[in-house]
Amino acid sequence: MAQPLSLCRPAPFLGAPASLSLSLSARCALVPRGAAVGRLSAVSTAAFRAPAARNARRWGVVTASAGTEEAEVAAAVAVLAEAARSKQVKGEAVFAALRRLETRKVGAEESKEWLAALGGAASPGRMWQLVFTAGSGEVRKAMKGGEGSGSYFPIAAVQRFDAQAMEIENGVFLGPVGHLTFRGPMGFTNRRLAFTFHTLSLKLGPLPPIQWAIGKEEDKGRVPGEGKAGAKDPFFTWFYVDDKVAAARGRGGGSAFWVRYTGPYKQ
Repeated sequence: MAQPLSLCRPAPFLGAPASLSLSLSARCALVPRGAAVGRLSAVSTAAFRAPAARNARRWGVVTASAGTEEAEVAAAVAVLAEAARSKQVKGEAVFAALRRLETRKVGAEESKEWLAALGGAASPGRMWQLVFTAGSGEVRKAMKGGEGSGSYFPIAAVQRFDAQAMEIENGVFLGPVGHLTFRGPMGFTNRRLAFTFHTLSLKLGPLPPIQWAIGKEEDKGRVPGEGKAGAKDPFFTWFYVDDKVAAARGRGGGSAFWVRYTGPYKQ
């Protein structure tokens, strides 16, 4: 049997250090080394049960053999991992992998573990780097039987989820130029992570960061996503989370996926 494809090299993200690990669990052994994701080969169109599966050959993606849902999910996760590593997997293929993960059955026990997987057991939590986004129009197109796509996020955007403090911090990093971050509380219910931002921080070059209080005063002190006021909060509805890859649909209807980031947050 061929050795599994190695997905453990760090992704070439802008400003991301080599400590960004994309190693996956043994489930990725379903993708043999001789069938590297991103090269045209024999493709099982049943591997992703999505409307665009009929176009799998021209995506140039090799998936695991069709069969159990577990095999199909593992193949979809492997596609995302390779996309994060190389940024060479076609947008249609990444989108199809996201759709396959979103349409799978998620048990209540599985989703209960997602908050800890996202935010860790202790502060300051865990960090995730945004890799790929697909707009709501692409999602609607796919739901109507068309072929969806998306794009790789062009700059380094990292989100920190702290499951103990129930805090989110969202940052955009431009290397030595500086960074912009937003921080605030979050709430998590039934796979939905709602949030608001109360603090904005801006750092330019070697200068110390400057912070501002933002948001509405009446939003402070409440749990995002709860009550009448919480119904208007932004949120992510997660449909796949493990210790290396996470994928969600946003309030606006678009989809995205992240990979675990283990480097320094403030660069």
